[in-house]
Amino acid sequence: MNTLRKPFHRRKGRFSYLLAVMIMQLLLSPWAEVSGARGRITGLLAAAAVLCAVYAVSESRRVWIAGVILAVPAFLHRISTPDLHSFFSLAGLGASIAFDMFITVFILQEILQHDDISGQTINGALCAYLTTGYAFGHLYMLLVRLHPDSFAVDTRLFHHTIAVQPDLIYYSYTTLVALGANAIAPSAPSTRCLSMIEGLLGVMYLTVLLGRLVGLHVSQSIMKASPRSRGSYETPERNEAWDAELR
Repeated sequence: MNTLRKPFHRRKGRFSYLLAVMIMQLLLSPWAEVSGARGRITGLLAAAAVLCAVYAVSESRRVWIAGVILAVPAFLHRISTPDLHSFFSLAGLGASIAFDMFITVFILQEILQHDDISGQTINGALCAYLTTGYAFGHLYMLLVRLHPDSFAVDTRLFHHTIAVQPDLIYYSYTTLVALGANAIAPSAPSTRCLSMIEGLLGVMYLTVLLGRLVGLHVSQSIMKASPRSRGSYETPERNEAWDAELR
């Protein structure tokens, strides 16, 4: 068993925790900018996702240290009240983008090293997919704070002229799954370019990952069904006969 696969077998629940928190965060994301209890809950879930992500990379010392360095400003940004004109708010948003990208790359690196399919392989793949959507959503937010006219919104549906965090998270995930968002559209060349990149990455991710998982599942099923895997060919002579039959 190589080094990259050991964490999955030592801490089997770490990606399950991250996936559960991120799903709850996504479901409550439309109220991310709402003041009161719902707004605080979404902020706490966003901060909890950072902690779960740090726990997910805690098996490797070097990766964990790098994760903590990025996680501290990202955590503080997600539990604080955003200030559109604050340098620290922009720096925290940049740290959130870097942290999301770091976690996505780390998870993908691990699951692509798997030779078989387990529950954690699937959970890890889903976590990487969700963190990709959040990374692009935070990147859109950074562009909107630098250039408020980066997105055009339909005021009849959103009741405001400048896109806010829930709008951009909604736009990010609808772009990632190639559905297309209604009443919000990129109006700047930079946001259009990022939207195309995200849409392509979403399609490529599903195509490549689904193909790999199906291939591993078929290979795993064949190995389980083979006589050798059941112990029928225990002698070297019978193993040679089985190899000759396969050829």
